[in-house]
Amino acid sequence: MYRQKLERDIERNIGPYAYHEAGHAVLAHNLSLGVRAVRIGPTVNRDDGWDSVGKTEYNTKIDELCDEGRRAMAEDMVVATMAGPIAESHYRRTRVAWHCIVGSDRNVIHRLTLFHCRGCNSSKCLKAYEVYLRTRSEEWVEDLWPQIEVIAAALIEQRSLTGDQEAETLRRLGLKQA
Repeated sequence: MYRQKLERDIERNIGPYAYHEAGHAVLAHNLSLGVRAVRIGPTVNRDDGWDSVGKTEYNTKIDELCDEGRRAMAEDMVVATMAGPIAESHYRRTRVAWHCIVGSDRNVIHRLTLFHCRGCNSSKCLKAYEVYLRTRSEEWVEDLWPQIEVIAAALIEQRSLTGDQEAETLRRLGLKQA
């Protein structure tokens, strides 16, 4: 029953969900994190139990990024994760309600920013770090908006893409990595 409710919700709101997942996928592609697959459809995340209406699977795993030597890549993962809500709000012409971000997006953002700010023990430091990463993500989304539109349109039509299909779609249109 809950799955059917999610499916109805997806049909009513396919545009925002497509842009959300396209934001993740396009930034992951351009930041060389790699995308295994991106899809719209009811999903249960086994890591945190959240039901969601879409999923972008990165080639890079979050556990691989909890290492001081991987800080730049961890920041890129947070930037790609933040791009989903940013692209969705851009499509909706609204502001992102960061306090409402839940599920795997919030888990990735929180886990990686906490890990890389663990030495300062300050909520001010953590907040400033998140604002810095959010600003980077907003700039990337703005610069890559044409790519996000193309991938969102493909998701609306096909509901899922492999990472290779995403890369080929962008390559065919002459939209290369930034």
